[in-house]
Amino acid sequence: RVTAWSVDAPPQVMVIDLNGGSTAEDYPVYYYTSLEALPYGGLTNAVYKQTRLAMRKIPAGTFMMGEGTGAKEVTLTKDFYAGVFEVTQGQWFNVMGSTRSAFYTDASSRAFRPMEQVSYDDIRGTAAQGGGGWPANDSVYAESFVGRLRTKAGLSGFDLPTEAQWEFACRAGTDTCFNDGDAAANVSGANANTNAWLDALGRYKFDGGYIDGVTAPAAGCGPANGTAIVGSYAPNAWGLYDMHGNVWEWCLDWYVGNLGTGAVSDPVGADSGSNRVLRGGCWNNTASNCRSASRNSIDPSLRFFNIGFRLV
Repeated sequence: RVTAWSVDAPPQVMVIDLNGGSTAEDYPVYYYTSLEALPYGGLTNAVYKQTRLAMRKIPAGTFMMGEGTGAKEVTLTKDFYAGVFEVTQGQWFNVMGSTRSAFYTDASSRAFRPMEQVSYDDIRGTAAQGGGGWPANDSVYAESFVGRLRTKAGLSGFDLPTEAQWEFACRAGTDTCFNDGDAAANVSGANANTNAWLDALGRYKFDGGYIDGVTAPAAGCGPANGTAIVGSYAPNAWGLYDMHGNVWEWCLDWYVGNLGTGAVSDPVGADSGSNRVLRGGCWNNTASNCRSASRNSIDPSLRFFNIGFRLV
């Protein structure tokens, strides 16, 4: 396969066509000049939440990772593509041929809601299968989600983001609490729970995640509660949706409590550990857990109804 373009760098948007399903031999890859140039009416068309996977080019750059006195200067020396949406149940089914999502029973919305109940090991393969070697290597199990996508799209770079890539993509040039750049936004006092700034940016406990912010929804509920249909809230400046809330997103890195303060380039995380990093907060979290700098972690073999992922 040869892809050619008339400029000296890849275009702004890459789209992988998953329409052939799990039995397809290959997934065609298309490039576009912008998100606005996407066919079929653009991102408002549900194909980009089920049968096509849209990715936006993120430019290399330097930013302050973290917040307050714990922030550190990080430089990413390479451009990369990041998923416009969290990977959905429909996209997972098209690649894997099956699903196990908690929010699956609502037939009208399930394909367009984020895939959850999926572990780091499901996405890349277990250590025994060859998928747990990061950062020593980026190998994945051939029959994992990433393994299948790499083979069928003919692109070896598909993976989860590093923690630094995730935060850089989330912030989109901002250094504020949330990624819309509003300097007034904060999670102090009562704002740590319900938060008017976050209401516009993502699904969390007090903005539909819980019923009236009090009662946990049934696992099979529609998208008014629990997880939202991806893209239901405002995107950041780079056109990425749901970086705040909806589901926690797996990152490649082993988790460490203190990232240090010295300036670094292209960090890949600790050499070893017991938990992998989660970022972004989720539908049953309070606002304070959904900040751009919020961090969490869990054993890579575990699955929960509030953990999903986004590809780079």
